[in-house]
Amino acid sequence: MSQLSIQSDLVEDKIQARLVHRVASIIDYFIKNESLLEDLNRDEMVAYLMKLLSQNFSSSELEMMSDENLTQKIRQVLGVQAMAGMLKDLTAEQMAEFDAVIASFRQKY
Repeated sequence: MSQLSIQSDLVEDKIQARLVHRVASIIDYFIKNESLLEDLNRDEMVAYLMKLLSQNFSSSELEMMSDENLTQKIRQVLGVQAMAGMLKDLTAEQMAEFDAVIASFRQKY
């Protein structure tokens, strides 16, 4: 492996470490301040979001992304995860009622 390749890998590792810290800080904020999110597993969410974000954005894009934009993306994903967690606890009857409400909502909009 060339010296340039090693240096490039080290830079990428530092960028990834900063991104993990940034994402973890945002997740920590939401878990602490949003009661619907308090049952989410922080470490699982950090790993999940890092994988999801890295599939859709380059490291440099993520690093340049504003805190506001990144926070919004994370909020949306955490909201979906919280909703999925709540839905898994529904009985079959409750799930049928939920599906009916969603179907009705879709017809209106």
